[in-house]
Amino acid sequence: MKRIISFVLIFIFSLGLFSCKDENFTGVTFVDHAGRTVAISEPAKRIVSGYYSSTTLCLTLGLKDNLVAIEQKADTRNLYKQAAPELLELPGVSTKKGINFEETLNCNPDLVILPLTLKDEAKKFEDVGINVIVVNPETRESIKEAISFIGMATGTLQKANDYTDFNDELIDEINSKTSKITDLPKVYISSTSNYLNTFSKGYLQHKLISIAGGISVSKEVVGDEVSPEQLLEWNPEYFFYVADATYSNENILADSKINSLECLEKNLYQVPSKLENWDANNSSYALGALWMAATLHPDLFTLEYVFEKAQEFYLKFYDLEINREMLEF
Repeated sequence: MKRIISFVLIFIFSLGLFSCKDENFTGVTFVDHAGRTVAISEPAKRIVSGYYSSTTLCLTLGLKDNLVAIEQKADTRNLYKQAAPELLELPGVSTKKGINFEETLNCNPDLVILPLTLKDEAKKFEDVGINVIVVNPETRESIKEAISFIGMATGTLQKANDYTDFNDELIDEINSKTSKITDLPKVYISSTSNYLNTFSKGYLQHKLISIAGGISVSKEVVGDEVSPEQLLEWNPEYFFYVADATYSNENILADSKINSLECLEKNLYQVPSKLENWDANNSSYALGALWMAATLHPDLFTLEYVFEKAQEFYLKFYDLEINREMLEF
């Protein structure tokens, strides 16, 4: 509770310090997701983002020209190819399991952003005078915090606030309609590697389904494996699988152990988008909630409206004009 209160107080204090990029920057101190106190005296200019989620948040803040190195496998990210192809030329210095310290230093950063899994690496960079922020953007609240951390460190807090406002307003709009539904449909969502794998308890996907006016049947699962018998017992009315799945709907339908599920006949859907995963802890999570709401309750939201909000989002935060083919829904 103390940490939350401290963050809120620092956040409110910072609102008076940052009105736009670099303007009136007088320094800021906050506590990151590893419980570390981070003190920034000057806005960061050269950033290494060691995590896909933090890289997308940097892009959201208009910091693509400040990135000097990012995570590995950037060439697999369609969002980068469309919104910031120059990122594909940057060194890939990290995964969630490790970061190349020497290669990162060679990029001469003044800020390194690390995932929580690499929190123990932070001291190495601090010891050579480089600021480090550790982020764990796995929930709505922690995504808000993560983008605020980056915004405070780079003098772009107003843009961070704009991003948070956009998502909060969209979520509020969805909730205003779905919260009145009394007969909530049951939804199963499978993860990337296998349609009999789901997301463990506490993951953002369950929250998005709830916001969209559904009940995630696997929301209390510990671990990610689901047996065919368990799936049949749940008998969901909708079957969602993620945008980056390594399998197809044909694979699901061909499995004799589960293809008796009635939902597979007309309510089997892949979550958008081709551009980036809307179901995941990316900057576009609110669009994922909106698409789910439109799929579960087409009387409340249309797919055309989802596309309109997506157009607004990507133009506002990525300076990217999109078309339906980029999303594929």
